[in-house]
Amino acid sequence: MKNVLIITFVLLTGIGFSQTKKKLLTPKKSVAKVVLTGKNDYTYYAMSQTDQTTYEVVGPGKLELSCRVRLEGNTFESKAFSIKCYTGKSNLKSYSVPQLKAGNLKMKSASLKGTPTKMHTLTIDVPPGKYRYRLYKGTAQKVYIKARYKKLPKPKWVVAAPNNAVTTKTVQFVKSGKERMYYSLTKQGTAFEFTVKDSADVKLLVRPEFDYKMLGTAQVKIKVRNQRTGEETVYKMNCGKSSSVVFKDDKQHTPGSSKAVYLTLPASASGDTYEITLVNGAKRTSIRVFTKQKPVTA
Repeated sequence: MKNVLIITFVLLTGIGFSQTKKKLLTPKKSVAKVVLTGKNDYTYYAMSQTDQTTYEVVGPGKLELSCRVRLEGNTFESKAFSIKCYTGKSNLKSYSVPQLKAGNLKMKSASLKGTPTKMHTLTIDVPPGKYRYRLYKGTAQKVYIKARYKKLPKPKWVVAAPNNAVTTKTVQFVKSGKERMYYSLTKQGTAFEFTVKDSADVKLLVRPEFDYKMLGTAQVKIKVRNQRTGEETVYKMNCGKSSSVVFKDDKQHTPGSSKAVYLTLPASASGDTYEITLVNGAKRTSIRVFTKQKPVTA
């Protein structure tokens, strides 16, 4: 019996380790591959200001980008620069890379003159879902990157109710008959208000409401605003009609396909109230709000 218990423990430990181990990624699209050498050889990918280096991952997880600069001539330190990261059609975020001094590695190819700098690592938090990251360098310097990815467990989400009175609508799935309660927003109408303390990871599900005569898709803009600080962000998404769900008690309208938006909302220790409003793109939009369940600590 003792032997069985020991074997089971080893297997479980191995499974847990494999789930949290960082995986070295090969880009889906790249400019050129280069090899840096020292005690071992290390594969990196050259970056461009105009041609993308692309990685595809399934979240949640952490995408680590390790970058180096090739120093040429009598240069012993790189200049600070940024790496531009696009997700979707136009969502852009820039990551700053500081000045880097010469490191201990060398370029393996004799045709690539110069010395690689020390490594600098950037971390991108990847929300749940499938994402494509398109990367560009913001400098004329020779920049090389490699990427590792650490998959994280799927979060547990808890439905958040508004602090204020908001009209509700029941969405029913055609095949299963299951029902979900959504909150209906109208332009210049009542906002969905909720409070978070310290900070919170939030999942926002959005479904525009279509008249049956409406065709094509609706581009919806949703605004999330911190009432204390006044800081606000507008999220834009395209949604078409859904054939898998209906409104249970509203035969004049049909729900759109759902779009998920993942947010990390900062807040004071005493709590901040956020409001979600419909800016434009549809007369009405139904939403559900979730907060991530925090792990219980002893």
